[in-house]
Amino acid sequence: MKSKPNDICVTVTSLAYAARPSHAFPGFTTSLPLRNATPSASFTQATSFTLCVASAKPLRVGIAGAGIAGLTTALALQKTPNTGVQQIQVFETRQSIDVAQGAAVNLNGATAILEGIYGVSLRDVAIPMNYVTAREPSGSTIFQVDVDRMVRQSAMAKKELCVNGEHCFMTVMRDDLQNALLNELGAGVKIHRGESNRVVGVHQQGNQARFALKDGSTSQYFDLIIGADGLRSNVRSYVINKEKQPVYSGIRVQWAVAPGSDLPFGMVEQWFGDGAYVLRYAAGSENKKYEMLACSFREAKKVAENPGYEQNTTLRDDFSLRLERSNMPQVVRGVLERSERLIETGVYRHSLPPKWYRGAACLVGDSAHAMPPYLGQGANQAVQDAHCLALTISQIDEQYSCLSEALEKYETIRRVPVQAILQASRLAAFLEIQDGAVRSRMRNCFFRLLGAAGIPQRTLLQASRPRFL
Repeated sequence: MKSKPNDICVTVTSLAYAARPSHAFPGFTTSLPLRNATPSASFTQATSFTLCVASAKPLRVGIAGAGIAGLTTALALQKTPNTGVQQIQVFETRQSIDVAQGAAVNLNGATAILEGIYGVSLRDVAIPMNYVTAREPSGSTIFQVDVDRMVRQSAMAKKELCVNGEHCFMTVMRDDLQNALLNELGAGVKIHRGESNRVVGVHQQGNQARFALKDGSTSQYFDLIIGADGLRSNVRSYVINKEKQPVYSGIRVQWAVAPGSDLPFGMVEQWFGDGAYVLRYAAGSENKKYEMLACSFREAKKVAENPGYEQNTTLRDDFSLRLERSNMPQVVRGVLERSERLIETGVYRHSLPPKWYRGAACLVGDSAHAMPPYLGQGANQAVQDAHCLALTISQIDEQYSCLSEALEKYETIRRVPVQAILQASRLAAFLEIQDGAVRSRMRNCFFRLLGAAGIPQRTLLQASRPRFL
């Protein structure tokens, strides 16, 4: 049954319903009239049905977080036709985009959406990922992926991972990507910045919700609020109610960011050492390049997840010693020596929440599914979340009766690919990080066989393919 304008849906399960003037249900009470409800009707068996009692398309939307997920969600709701959204407000803790906090992100499926659908200009601030080369510390090649050739040989990739004849695989600095998103946003998006605008809770009233802010104030009521506030999302806490604590994986990652780059243009390097796996890549524009190292290793001692970048002598010394022990060549160690920013983060396993929405609140990006770094899919999946959410909202009154149905469909569409990528990322971490000379040699031989069979190409394509329908 299609709802009238300004209806939303509530799913009700009742073991015994006897309609009466107040239309009261076990566990659910409403004083609103029910369409097509007969006062004398009664059901003695278990019954589950959808009850439409409030608003459909959201006119006013509030978003917690102005990172990649939050800004893309605002852009998607603004640019996707027929969402019905008239007002978007974003609440962000930082006063501005913090360049010192940013490293680089890998984009693939996200590029197809941002460039191909929303018209975001990325090529001037990004470096194409043309080759991925895996090497031993000696310099011997384990395998190489020619990305352009890989895309040309795949009908799917030519259709879904190309924009204007160019493949969508690229690396971009996080702050450059955020600026590109901001530049594309229209005047209808208002961003509230500063620590006082930190979202600390959610208040639901009827079919609307509002944010509780750190300064003790509250936002206005919105028809939909979206949690894009990352790993420690307070919107997630509201949606899930009882949060499972993340489990430390036993893996840590040390990052270094250095100005300039000696890498061949478009090259990404993977270095498989004894006790460490190192990713080396460049990002930025022609006039402002940076080079990154990401060193993954096993360590029983926990560290915090995603702390800020810092200059830390102890961390630098530990990073250097780790590269030396795993016999990394000078071309790798030189990046650390030139680096200006360092970070160390623990990798934690976050369980997928049982629901990604509750009432007028839903989740996108890391708030819904924190991604391990091994397939470079964090930003890509956040962008796909945003696009999928906007599409399902735009189809209210056509395919979905109400906002709740649209949010349920959004979760259903996105949960399957996200779960698959989470599992693939964990497997990649297990395979890539091996301790001891024997295990390291066995791993390298195994990856040579995979490379000869074309498995790295297929894995990259599978993880990169956008899935939002």
